[in-house]
Amino acid sequence: MSLIQEYTTAIIENLPEWNHSGAKDNADIQTEIRMFREATSKIDTSLDSDTQLKLLSEIISKYVPDNHVSIKDGKGTNLKQFPFLRKKENLASQNLNGIKDINSIQVQEEKEPWIIGTIPSERLGVVSIPSFGGDIKEQAQKRKQFVETFFQQKEKNRWQNIIFDFRGNTGGDSEIIKGIAERMSDNPIKYADKSEKVNTVATQKKRKEGHPLIDTLKEASHYSPSAQSDKFSGSVYILQDEYNASASEGAIYMLSQLPKSVTIGENTSGTFAGGATASLPMSYGSLIIGTEYRERYDKKGNKIKEKEGMHPDIQCSSEKAFSKALDMIGSRSRFLTSEMVKSL
Repeated sequence: MSLIQEYTTAIIENLPEWNHSGAKDNADIQTEIRMFREATSKIDTSLDSDTQLKLLSEIISKYVPDNHVSIKDGKGTNLKQFPFLRKKENLASQNLNGIKDINSIQVQEEKEPWIIGTIPSERLGVVSIPSFGGDIKEQAQKRKQFVETFFQQKEKNRWQNIIFDFRGNTGGDSEIIKGIAERMSDNPIKYADKSEKVNTVATQKKRKEGHPLIDTLKEASHYSPSAQSDKFSGSVYILQDEYNASASEGAIYMLSQLPKSVTIGENTSGTFAGGATASLPMSYGSLIIGTEYRERYDKKGNKIKEKEGMHPDIQCSSEKAFSKALDMIGSRSRFLTSEMVKSL
């Protein structure tokens, strides 16, 4: 078996989107598999291994409906072209004028801090999380501190609105957002509308490794509010951009289930359908591929498409998303004040 055949077979046999319970009876999926196989068969196997894998990586990008899939060459270099080198756009790296009671928590040493602050004039909470990455076990105490600080500040400053800024956040683990959202709503929050562990070699490897997070966000029990003050009935504004992927898309999706939520900015990257990745060693290089199939639907009931991403409720450039949220909050406040005057 050639190197390309080895990778092609591994992808077809392990890709969650092609191996979930309804895949065999889905004609569109079978067509995708056939087209992928035909495309990889055209790679010249007389080329050196690195060149073959680079060509395969391009085919994966075009034909495989899963943004999590990637290849590492013999040196361990990921051949996927990640569009994540960009100008910093998150509030954590901007001027925070007007924001008071700033709590800056350095959750990841190599990243910008996570921030919780308040704009008193609007009774507005501002939450900035530039990344969910890193070693979750090492971050456990700081993440717990962040959650408790969030609820303390919400109560202390009597927030009526909250902005969650995820711009530039490319993923990691967003389980704390499930906890925050459930405590705020006093209702269960879904990480996906459908989630299914596929029976593949990659999944078996994940289980043998004893990975503690597989299906955690799907199966985690409901977080009951620790106090009545945890609940929040105000408006939630969620800032998103094209760099949001995987767990950050999960965070946006979970907060979007709150009754008064509005997403603002750009389409997300569309990287969620095949999550909980595992690394499969190959005869040369390795394959990164998911172990869990996921489906999500937007507020209108439309299926969210991988590689297309989540459409915001309010479309605008990511650079203008924060000011757009402030404008909406200000307009709403002026409207409510006007209505109160009319009722006198």
